[in-house]
Amino acid sequence: MTKENLNSDPSITLDGYQLFTFEKEDCEVHFRGALHIDNVLVDIGKWIQSLAGQLGSDQSASIEYLASELVRASGLFSLVIRKGRDFYLAGDRIRSISLFYGFHGGRLLLANNLDEYQKQNGTFQCDDNRVEEFVASGYVYANRTVFKDIYTLQAGEIVAIRAKEISSRRYFEYKRREQSEPYKDLHEFASELDQALLGAFSRMIEQTPDVNRWFVPLSGGHDSRTVANFLHRLGQKNVVCYTYGKPENIQMSSSRQVAEALGFEWHFVEHTEEKWHKLHERGLIDAYIDFAFNGASTPHLQDFLAVTELKEKGIAGPGDVFVPGHTYDFQTGANFGEADMACENRDMVLERVLAAHTRWGDYSSSLTHTIGDIFDSSGVKPRHFQEYFNWQELRSKFTINSLRCYEFHGCDFRIPFWDREVVEFWLKAPDKERAGRKLSFQAEQEGILMDQIASIPFGGNKDRSGKNLLTDFLTWILPGSLKTWLRKISVRKLKMNEALNQI
Repeated sequence: MTKENLNSDPSITLDGYQLFTFEKEDCEVHFRGALHIDNVLVDIGKWIQSLAGQLGSDQSASIEYLASELVRASGLFSLVIRKGRDFYLAGDRIRSISLFYGFHGGRLLLANNLDEYQKQNGTFQCDDNRVEEFVASGYVYANRTVFKDIYTLQAGEIVAIRAKEISSRRYFEYKRREQSEPYKDLHEFASELDQALLGAFSRMIEQTPDVNRWFVPLSGGHDSRTVANFLHRLGQKNVVCYTYGKPENIQMSSSRQVAEALGFEWHFVEHTEEKWHKLHERGLIDAYIDFAFNGASTPHLQDFLAVTELKEKGIAGPGDVFVPGHTYDFQTGANFGEADMACENRDMVLERVLAAHTRWGDYSSSLTHTIGDIFDSSGVKPRHFQEYFNWQELRSKFTINSLRCYEFHGCDFRIPFWDREVVEFWLKAPDKERAGRKLSFQAEQEGILMDQIASIPFGGNKDRSGKNLLTDFLTWILPGSLKTWLRKISVRKLKMNEALNQI
């Protein structure tokens, strides 16, 4: 609960949102996105009008009504409702669209770009504890930002603001579902997964009727290949695949093979230090960092150069929709294993999360206290908390924050793997079989991937050329900060297929 003295009308700056006004109900609704309710495509205007009529003076009842609607939703969206003097904020399961709220100068603010807000209204004060979290992990925990009294809407959350008070409720949380029946055989499992994925991609296509072309950042990995696979299976011809990095790396090779096998247009963008330097000189990097930081997340630069070049060459433009494979690896068990299953109590949970989600040496009491509070309030079993934290923090605030790159370049995006049906499917998958993506990889060979691309070798992001056993051993045992320092004094650079070391 937060209290502030309000002395003026709220400041609302929501770029890219549709505004719906209902004078009879004294209601305004700002909406961005598209969604299905119970797998039926929503007419946004009619649905918004229904919401306006259902919300009343009883705030608790209004929150419960919103939750009952959104828990049945599939799609990416952000929603701000003003009903009388009350405000309701809500977003999708993975926080794909950034939304911020809080108090500044005694005034309630609602914005999706804090940099622009500060240019118009003055800068915020920093919160030293939140800055510490950002330095340690690359994002700020829970609903906080590095700014005092400024908050971010979390994944799967509804926030209600009435005069001086803020309250919140989760309509969705990434919590494992107890299995009601024993694990099925692999063929049956793969068949059910296939149907869930077909449904998710079908809904994505239905939600995007005016798409010009689908752009798939196609790496050598499993997730983006699955995106290309289902677009092809559902008859989409207007697909453009691209990859980037060092010429003739393994990711480039497998990406090109997959695109050619599916008959999709394919582009390669070479990353060089000279190109990155020019982006810096032009001020584009600084502008993007201001756009994507928002006091909560590290700006994600991985494919910024590639998207910039695709746009400036006229390959990508207005009406194009980017479809990255985020964050299917997480859902299918890439970050769940023996270390998680061994967690039995709070102390083990804290040790596991600090090791997995903070930088070497950053084990301060402030971080431990905040992570402990999140664990205590989550109601999640110790073995599953690291994934819960991963969903709430790393995935929604760093990985998904990469979508700001497409926004910055004026393009839209979709994340089909966060469709409700796919999420619920994997939340019911058994721990042992899901760990390390075992089930996911097996299902690929059971018909999830088409034959013409299932056999193409997968490629990672590390360049293995010139490796030896001693190098492998040292890479494994040395902490990241020490490895970075050793590279600096030896004037050696990490070799990566995607050339991320150049950034």
